[in-house]
Amino acid sequence: MRLHLLTLTLAALFGVAGCGGPSLPPPRTAPPDDDTPAQAPPAQVENDPQPQPESSGSEDPPPDEPQTDPLAAAHKAASVENLRAIGAAMLGYAQNNAGKLPSSTRFREPLLSWRVLLLPYLGEQHVYEQFDLNRGVSANMKLLDQIPSAYRAPKVRSAELTTYLALGHQHGAYRPDGLAQNLDAITDGLDQTLIVAEVQPRLAQRWFYPEEIDTNHRQFSAKNTLQSWDEDGFLALTASGAATRNYVAWTVH
Repeated sequence: MRLHLLTLTLAALFGVAGCGGPSLPPPRTAPPDDDTPAQAPPAQVENDPQPQPESSGSEDPPPDEPQTDPLAAAHKAASVENLRAIGAAMLGYAQNNAGKLPSSTRFREPLLSWRVLLLPYLGEQHVYEQFDLNRGVSANMKLLDQIPSAYRAPKVRSAELTTYLALGHQHGAYRPDGLAQNLDAITDGLDQTLIVAEVQPRLAQRWFYPEEIDTNHRQFSAKNTLQSWDEDGFLALTASGAATRNYVAWTVH
């Protein structure tokens, strides 16, 4: 089902156009009095031409235009590529698992994040084989530094944390506990359903921990949760990629 809480308009821009009033006619000049003697026109005085300063050959530079922060642009580009890699891995997993998105591993409760199940599709088969999928995070702590590059957040210094979390919703593609549904169960349109988003660095999680975004929580706010890229909004991943075989990073405005 569609994540209705994330179909948000975070800001509305209103343009106010200036309204010019009607133009006033030019002031009328009073006609001359017949008794007033006509005045002679002022004598024209010829002035010596003043020397003009020589041109230096260079014109004033145009006013500075707003410059894009190159570091922020590089971070955004890296995040887009990470989301595309995650999307491609999800597509491969769904194709090999009857259209089902990867869920968190569980035994009565979540054990490991769905991100672990994507390791073979991210070229990390050797890391995947070292995980004990029947046990929780404490039994797999030795692999915490084996984070794939696609999970590395460009704005987070720690090599153990990721900011790419599933958007959990009781009626969404992912539940808040990381349990996923089949793609064919999404009836509101795959291109309208968000499945993974980039959160702010302060909300980063250890990459194989089963911690996701709970959009059902009463304190959830997209503005205070998702990573903002200025006027470009937030980067997220839609489920439409799995249907079209083309996962793309989607910008939410």
